[in-house]
Amino acid sequence: MIPSIQSVYFKPVSQGELASAAIDALYKAAHRTVPAEFRGLSGNDMDAQDLFERARRKLGNPDEVAGLRDFVHAANGFARALDPSCVLTLSHGGPFSMSEQECLGGFELDGINPVEWIVHRIETGPDTGWRASPPIPVPWTVKRVTPGLAAAAADLRPGDEIASINGVTVSNETAPKLLPPFLVPLLGQASDIVGTAAGRRYKLVVRRDGREVPLTLDIPKETVDQVASESVFGYARKSDEEWNFFPNPTDRIAYLRLTGFDDQTPMSLAQTLNKLAEEKPIGLLLDLRWSPGGSLQSGGRATSLFFRDDQEIAKVVWKDPRRTGEKLPRIPNGVVDEIWQTLPLAVLINAETFGGGDTIAGAVKDHKRGIVMGQRTSGRGLFYISTDTGIPGLRFRVTSGRIDYPSGRSRHRAENHGPLDEWGVRPDPGYEIPVTADFSKRLREWHDRATIRPAGESSAIALDDPLNDTQRVLAFKMFKEALEKRPRK
Repeated sequence: MIPSIQSVYFKPVSQGELASAAIDALYKAAHRTVPAEFRGLSGNDMDAQDLFERARRKLGNPDEVAGLRDFVHAANGFARALDPSCVLTLSHGGPFSMSEQECLGGFELDGINPVEWIVHRIETGPDTGWRASPPIPVPWTVKRVTPGLAAAAADLRPGDEIASINGVTVSNETAPKLLPPFLVPLLGQASDIVGTAAGRRYKLVVRRDGREVPLTLDIPKETVDQVASESVFGYARKSDEEWNFFPNPTDRIAYLRLTGFDDQTPMSLAQTLNKLAEEKPIGLLLDLRWSPGGSLQSGGRATSLFFRDDQEIAKVVWKDPRRTGEKLPRIPNGVVDEIWQTLPLAVLINAETFGGGDTIAGAVKDHKRGIVMGQRTSGRGLFYISTDTGIPGLRFRVTSGRIDYPSGRSRHRAENHGPLDEWGVRPDPGYEIPVTADFSKRLREWHDRATIRPAGESSAIALDDPLNDTQRVLAFKMFKEALEKRPRK
């Protein structure tokens, strides 16, 4: 793996540095001190494989690094010499998955140990018939539900405890048989058990607010990676499952929220914008708070919808010299109504605006395309490719380049960068809307609940009172005032 990492990593790194980082992680996982001969290695004049094998033999075989655990700990240890985001990832067979730990139907369980999860999926699954207990604490508590998929339609919610599935109580004894059917199949792995929940109906009982609630989960025949999910949202969901994009119809200011950028987001956004154009909006507030990023290419295509073809949307710096000058892919003008290149625009950002959301905000800022409101973005400006590990279903993610704003301003916040350095996107002067970290977390939970609530579901949620999102309320107020100050044509 080391040569392949060196060939694509965006900065020079030696075999010695990588070998030393892997050995250090391995010994720390086993709670042992690294022998002096394996510390502080550098240079390329060594046999990294031989070094690692000698270090592994010297360590012995404690439980913490038994089986595949030694490989997982060592590979993830490479991040000590690389960017912290360089880690092992599971490889699913489809264009989109919000999480490697997502189950069929679009939900994720809480308390999963990433190392043990990888080991369980790769090492114990197909060969043992999933007899080993999955590394998820019982009771199974729902951590996240993906909008637009089966779990959301069933009204499964974050915080629910799954008490039983088809009458079988979830326990440490039953978990090894209950979980595998809900797992997304990995590339290169075959099993008669994994993923068999696809196309089936399940009766769940969940514990919610001190009571037991029965739910019916109908999982489509296609896997979660092949089922369209939502990433384009409006202000509130209407009774027909469609979204209302105009909080106040008399103002004619449209509101649109983007969460993540998968393969389907650009065209979903284009379709939504074309529908909105028919309503003759006078401005658009684009909510990019908590946008977790996603595909680099999808972020570029989505951003391009708001700019002319001759306006650069980002600068990409590749490690591979053969890709020098390569730009982000775009959707050509003409796919959406031309008003979206000129209509007054405001973007609402915060410290959890990543990926495509940061790309949009940066292009808006540099081209003076609209007003930037909220809080400074995260300053994460690196992108990744996945390299082969030689193990079916398992890849290693390597930072392979940097993305900057159209003007060439730095997007990425390096470890030594402070608040006065140039990184990320700042709100325009006078348009800062600060909120505390705790309130931002609560706001995100409220919005997530609003996006997964099925149409017609009667229980009240915080955003039924729109004034609860004070940051959004203030953004609308400031945007409306800015529009009213514009000279009339």
